[in-house]
Parts: sequence; structure tokens; C-alpha cells
Amino acid sequence: MRPENYWWDEEIESKVVKKKKAYKKWIATQDSEERKEYTRISREIKRSVEGNEKPEDKREDSTNLQLTSRKNWQKYYKQLLKEDRAEFQKQNNHDINDGHARSVELTTCDKVQRAIKTSKSGKASGPGAISIELRKAAPSILLNFLQNYLVTVFKGRQTLPSDFKKEIISNIFERGSKHICANCRSITVLSFLGRMYVKILKERIEVEFTDLE
Repeated sequence: MRPENYWWDEEIESKVVKKKKAYKKWIATQDSEERKEYTRISREIKRSVEGNEKPEDKREDSTNLQLTSRKNWQKYYKQLLKEDRAEFQKQNNHDINDGHARSVELTTCDKVQRAIKTSKSGKASGPGAISIELRKAAPSILLNFLQNYLVTVFKGRQTLPSDFKKEIISNIFERGSKHICANCRSITVLSFLGRMYVKILKERIEVEFTDLE
């Protein structure tokens, strides 16, 4: 049971278990009838949840729509983004041995092109408002420019632009009271160039750690 979510009860919990089993069966058999059964249970769960919701928590009830104050959001994120919280400490307890430090191959046009091509289309552009589709259609001269620019950044000749590090935080409401910040799922959106830089950097780090293992 999940007491923090008043709409969750034993009936819904039982249906969720059936849904998981139906999903596994559908994936294993790839049968159209199993897919229909999975879809039927999913819709049934949705109707049950909507039936248990309070009127003030339903999305379509605009008369009860009240915005959460900026002060509450600031307080919520100040606590959520603390680096000394237990969840953060568990993810950052790796020891780094400087003795393994060595030169890393600088990025190439092929890596820049791969980072652009493997980026998912239809995503939010983020800061800068430059869409991924526009970058994918850009001429080769842009790849050369980006490659040369990233090399200067990796060599330390230039600092990383602030726009690369700028993120837009957005909240997606899930379930429960709209007045509780924790009932929203928070996402951050980097600019396209920022996402591309992170993708190339992540690939470089993964290659280095794989070689050291």
C-alpha cells in the first residue's frame, strides 16, 4: 500500500500486478491478443485511479486550479538539490586515482557528427531555442567549426560558454495534490550544444574507464 497517495488502494494494486504480468507475457509472445489484454488492463487502471481522485486534484477541474507559490518551489528545490543529502552522497563515493591520468584523444568531426545524428528529434530546444532538426540539417562547415571549438575547450584554451551549462527546469504533474511540489516530476532541459557537449564528454569518459578496467 502507498498511504501517501490516497487514490492507491488494494484493488488498484492488484490490477497493477496483473498489468505487469500481462506486459511480460505480451513482450515474450508478441501476440496481438496479449497486447490487447495489456491495453485493456492499463485503461481499467486509469479509470479506477480517476474514480478515486478528489475533485480538486483532477486536471480538467479548472475551477480548483491554484498556482503553487514561487516561494514554495524555491524552498523545494533548495532542499532537493543539496549536494550533502544522502541520495547524492551514495552516487558520489567513487575514489579517483590520479595515477591513471593520461592524455585523451581529442574529439573529431566524426564524433561531433555522431553526437548530432544520434540526438532524438522532436525534443524541446532548451536555452537558445535552436531545434535539433535545424542542427541535423546544418552544412559540414558547422561540424568543422564545432569540432575546432570543442578542441580548444578540451585543451583549456577557452572556457565552456555559460549557455552550454544553462538549464531550464520544468515540472510535470503526476498524481495527487497540485499544491505539493513533490507530486511533480522535475526535468531539466539543456541547450542543444550543451547536450551535444555532454554526450561527447560522456563517451570519452566511458572509453577511458573501459580501458582502465
